[in-house]
Amino acid sequence: MRGEAGTGPGSLWDSADAAERVGRAYEAPDLAAIREAQIDLIGPLAGEQTIDIGCGPGVFAAALAARGAAVTAVDSSPAMLAAAAARDGVTAVEADATSLPFADGAFDVACLVQVLEYVADPVAVLREAARVVRPGGRVLAADTDWDTLALGIDDLDLARTYAAAFADAKVHGQAGRHLRRWLVEAGLQPVRSRARLLESAPAGDAFLAHNWSYFRGTVERSGRLDAAALDRLEGQLADAAERGAVPFAVVRHAWLARVPEVSA
Repeated sequence: MRGEAGTGPGSLWDSADAAERVGRAYEAPDLAAIREAQIDLIGPLAGEQTIDIGCGPGVFAAALAARGAAVTAVDSSPAMLAAAAARDGVTAVEADATSLPFADGAFDVACLVQVLEYVADPVAVLREAARVVRPGGRVLAADTDWDTLALGIDDLDLARTYAAAFADAKVHGQAGRHLRRWLVEAGLQPVRSRARLLESAPAGDAFLAHNWSYFRGTVERSGRLDAAALDRLEGQLADAAERGAVPFAVVRHAWLARVPEVSA
């Protein structure tokens, strides 16, 4: 996982606070269910040499290890890697997704989860991931289509403005819908996909609750909504949850692809 105004040492992403926040958000039950479904897409992992590229605080890497994979977790942020290294079954390596320090075909499986929406050239990153996976091995790419973000509030114009501002703050805010094309352009063979709706709430142990301060700040910095409008949005999200509505819903896509076999 990458992002937040840069990913390397000294960036907003590279901090213990960011690692703690992202870790809590990805461990929340609403997101955990989607993570397990994405891992199911890969198939059996016991004994498989697996690389998690852009691992962030290592939540996905630890879930891979729990399935029996031998996991190498890679990120460019030392703070994120420190969190990942503390998780059972995870070996952490500092590196950039565009230049991995591993031999061709070193892994059976590569995973890129919530990575491609942040990188300048998703196809180049996928090609680099494919390089370090053996012929016939698997690549999992999973990302969000932020243009599908729906806020269950009464003020439709406010909801639409917020959703557009948040999507536009990403390098590729619609990454989820482009995954299959990017995989093909990288020379991979798409096998199967899964799209899941992430529904979350602004309070409790929930993805949105843990991330709201960052999400709000992202949109405020964009200049599309001011503090008063965001205060109003925050109140309406809370009201929607109290009424039993779904305050926040967005589609997360995952595609499994194979590295082509070497021709005889």
